[in-house]
Amino acid sequence: MIQPPPNLTHTTVHRRLQVTFRAAAMVAGSFLTGTIALAQDDRATSFVAVDGPITESIPGGPLLATAYILVWVLLLGLVLGIQRSHQKNTEKLQELQTRIQSLGPTARSPETSSPETSSPETSSPEGTPQGENS
Repeated sequence: MIQPPPNLTHTTVHRRLQVTFRAAAMVAGSFLTGTIALAQDDRATSFVAVDGPITESIPGGPLLATAYILVWVLLLGLVLGIQRSHQKNTEKLQELQTRIQSLGPTARSPETSSPETSSPETSSPEGTPQGENS
């Protein structure tokens, strides 16, 4: 097992991670504070009336239709992917079943071919004792 260097214990590593995290948080905080201050300086200090009608720069109808089409295409792709995966798994299962049947009774595990569970006197193919089939 690889041993850490003697000067790096769990507490020193933990302390270094805390210091690094705090430094990163302070840098991020100062960046965000500076960005907010710059954004506030760009705002107008008085009310400016808008001339003419207010128009949308991005039409909502085509965006909504595109979003619906995109969702339906993604759902269709998901369903087709699941169907293809199911079909492959079904084919693999059928192949495994034919391989198991071709190996015959010698390939079965000892638990399934033990005399207690597979003797014709004690059980039927359904697993119930033959005397109880009335």
